[in-house]
Amino acid sequence: MARIPVVLALLLLTACVEPAAPRNGAPVVAPAPMKDPTPAVMAPPGESPVKVAPSPAPVKPPAPAPPESTLLVSPARAATILWADDEPGKKSALAACAGKLEKALVRCLLGRRYADDPAAQTLALDLYDRVEVVAGLEAAYSAEFGYRGVIQIVPERPVGRLRRHLQWIRDGFAALDEVYSALERRAGKPLKYRWKGLELKFYRSVDRNTPSAYANAWYFGYNVNGSLLKSAEGVRDTLVHEIFHMNDAERRWWSGAALQAAYDGILTRCPIPKGGKWPTRKCLAPWAPAATTVKGGTYYAFQPGNDVHEYGAELGLRYFLEQREALAGRRVAAPFKCGNAVNAGSWALLVAEFFAGADAVPACKSPPK
Repeated sequence: MARIPVVLALLLLTACVEPAAPRNGAPVVAPAPMKDPTPAVMAPPGESPVKVAPSPAPVKPPAPAPPESTLLVSPARAATILWADDEPGKKSALAACAGKLEKALVRCLLGRRYADDPAAQTLALDLYDRVEVVAGLEAAYSAEFGYRGVIQIVPERPVGRLRRHLQWIRDGFAALDEVYSALERRAGKPLKYRWKGLELKFYRSVDRNTPSAYANAWYFGYNVNGSLLKSAEGVRDTLVHEIFHMNDAERRWWSGAALQAAYDGILTRCPIPKGGKWPTRKCLAPWAPAATTVKGGTYYAFQPGNDVHEYGAELGLRYFLEQREALAGRRVAAPFKCGNAVNAGSWALLVAEFFAGADAVPACKSPPK
């Protein structure tokens, strides 16, 4: 009798841990093993449970690409030319200016690049604010420059004692903007001529003072040692010359097709004298568009080694200088277009192609011959 309570206890314990059979006699479905983390849907009696695939982790949409810059000199390009060969400096500046967009970003980069010279910083920002020109640096390289030979180029910032170059640049662009904007108003429509939104790259030629400047694809290099860059006027005129080259190149070197016949005709009239190296200035003077000359040589437009494109750029300079005088109400003493028929023809072609026919210089008193 003493064993009866023990047996009853065992029976009761068994009843608690085993599920009761269903009333319809269907087999009992055991629960899914707890080791399988995949959730299951309970199936009807007699069927296996159905597994449900886990929900995939939410996928974040790709970050939108940054909008394409609307500036002629993008912030990325500005950073590149401001720091030239200094990649760590460029990355540091971009990080410091993060969060700013477009012009604000470029102004921030300019401010940091010239932070060590507040006067130069003000000039660089003034230049950018007026004509969107970014005053940066040329990267180091060596190249052959025609008759000048191989020249080594190194970057050189216009700060400290070289700051005057940046001031001459700022003032020169102000003069260009004043003249071309006035001509645009006179024409009553936009000029087919770009003088804003350019890259400016300062450099120094090692042990040389040439080339003073060069242009290519909406940027120009500026030599702080340049032989032509010794005054505000010299810098302004060089800017006009180089910017014409940019616009000429944009038109697939328009001057080559439009002015070649006139250029060849001038050189035929003024051949190189026997024993000489170039045509004489005396012979070329009536057809020389501008007074720029090569030291020990002749007019730059006709210097051997140059070509019709330099004649075109000097013609663009003569146009600028005469328009500046005429727009200011001053008399142009000897208008280029009135000198002879060759000059008149070249002048008319240039005015029509680039300046929408705008010409503030009065008509000639008589047809040029």
